[in-house]
Amino acid sequence: MKLSFGTILIIFAVQLLLILTLVPGEWTEQVIEKEAVKVQRVLGTETQQWIHDTAQRWYDTSMIESGAYEAMHSHVIPSLEQRTESRGMEDLGTSIFAWAEDRLAAMMRVIYQVYARVAMALLWAPYLLILLVPAIFDGVMRWKIKQTNFDYASPVVSRYGVRGVFLIGQITLIAFLLPLALNPLLIPLGMMLSSVMLGLTIANYQKRL
Repeated sequence: MKLSFGTILIIFAVQLLLILTLVPGEWTEQVIEKEAVKVQRVLGTETQQWIHDTAQRWYDTSMIESGAYEAMHSHVIPSLEQRTESRGMEDLGTSIFAWAEDRLAAMMRVIYQVYARVAMALLWAPYLLILLVPAIFDGVMRWKIKQTNFDYASPVVSRYGVRGVFLIGQITLIAFLLPLALNPLLIPLGMMLSSVMLGLTIANYQKRL
C-alpha cells in the first residue's frame, strides 16, 4: 500500500490532534524517559547523552531562543494581569487555562521527542551507505546478468520494491510522532529492508540504463 503525501499529512495532523487532546502530559514525559533507557542499553551512555544534547540544543534554538514558546504561551494562556482586567475570566485559570497549559507542555515534549528521534536517525545515517552500496552493486550486477542470459526481469518485483521503500519511509515518518517508546534498532532494520528492496528494484528494472 502506497500512501500519498496528502494522506501522510492527514495522519500527522490526526496524530498531533490526539496527542494534544487525549494523551496526558506525564505520558509523553514517561515515553521520553523509557526511550532514553532503551537507547542507553542498546547504544551506550555516551550515545544517549549525545542524542539528548543534540535534541535539547535544537529545541532550545527553535522553541526557546526564537521566542516561539513564549509567543504560543501568551497567545493561548493570558497573563494574570490580562485575566484580572477581563471581566468574567478571573475564575477560568483553575480549569480552562490550566488544561491549555498542560496541553502546551505536552506539545513541547512531543517536539523534543521528535528532535531526539531525528538525532538518532542521523546517528544511523552513515550505516545507510554501508548498506546501500552493496545492495545497489548487487542489483546492478543481477540486472546485467539478466541482460546477457535473457533471464526474466519481474515488473511486479520492481514495482513492489519501489512501493516498499516508500512505505518504510512513510512508516518511519509517522513513527516519529508515536507516543510510544521505540526501540532504536527499528531504524537500522528499516534501512536494511529498504536497501534489500532497492536492490530488488534495480535487479528487475525493465528498461536499458
